[in-house]
Amino acid sequence: MDLQIGSAHAAGLFGIGRSDVLSAPLHFAGNHQQRLQLLGDGRMLEVGLDALHEVFIPIEMRRGNRTMDALAEVTVVQIRDIRGDQFPRLIDAVLQTAPVGVFCLAVSLPAAMGLGGAGALIGYIVVLSLISAAFMIFMLYPSVAIFSPLPFKVFVRSAIPAQALAFTSRSSLAALPVTLQAAREGLGIPDEVSSFFLPFAASIFRVGGCMAQMVGICFLATFYGVPLSWIQLAGIAVSAVAVSLTVPGIPGGAIIVMTPILASAGIPVGGMAMLLAVDTIPDMFRTTANVTGWLSAGVILSSISLPITSDVPNRDQADCVPDS
Repeated sequence: MDLQIGSAHAAGLFGIGRSDVLSAPLHFAGNHQQRLQLLGDGRMLEVGLDALHEVFIPIEMRRGNRTMDALAEVTVVQIRDIRGDQFPRLIDAVLQTAPVGVFCLAVSLPAAMGLGGAGALIGYIVVLSLISAAFMIFMLYPSVAIFSPLPFKVFVRSAIPAQALAFTSRSSLAALPVTLQAAREGLGIPDEVSSFFLPFAASIFRVGGCMAQMVGICFLATFYGVPLSWIQLAGIAVSAVAVSLTVPGIPGGAIIVMTPILASAGIPVGGMAMLLAVDTIPDMFRTTANVTGWLSAGVILSSISLPITSDVPNRDQADCVPDS
């Protein structure tokens, strides 16, 4: 088959709604040298279509007993229909093999760094996890006990389901529905507060991201031997707070957005690969701290702006609440 994709070049394919483009025959690259030529020309869309063609067209041939000549002139719309039922299988395969890739990355990293580097990474994991746990125990819990009329043990018991999901999923967005349920049913936070504040907090309030960036930058600066003055550390702290507002609610999101801070401090950006390889355990504690912070702030805010609903006993009635 020809190298070219006929008249459906990358620039033309972005012209959504053009029937002449969407019905143009697609001829895909036939060898790796031609694919490299497409990459050199920056024609990434064509390379992507070529790769998907290599995956899905043989599947369609086996399913429909069609020859390659019959599939050589398929159009963009036809390829969309052919691949529609195959993408879920591809995504499922990626999700199943992703843990293997993470394991290989985590194993190869200490092997390349040696025992000293592996020990430093273990120290990073322990320190960041302890900081996140200490923030919850010594900052968030006392804040609820001091500034909210809600009984402390009611808060702890009601927050456990959301904390458990956050700890296991490592995704604050995945834990948001359970957090909303805990806020409304377990903590009795009024809908006027929970329906607005918790989604808003899930978008920008990720205190775990600040801790991860500060600890990660200090670790990488020490690892690469980059000196940081107190003025630089103060600037990095301010930048970490600002950048944490943009952290995506996905596993490892706090590490992904560290690039501008690392570049401004003169630290090699490639160090993020080390942090991502060992971020599973620290991310569990960070996500739990985020969710606990949302609930703590929601309880305190509701006690200031609106009364806690009568379904939840106040502190004076706490002794009358039987333990479950």
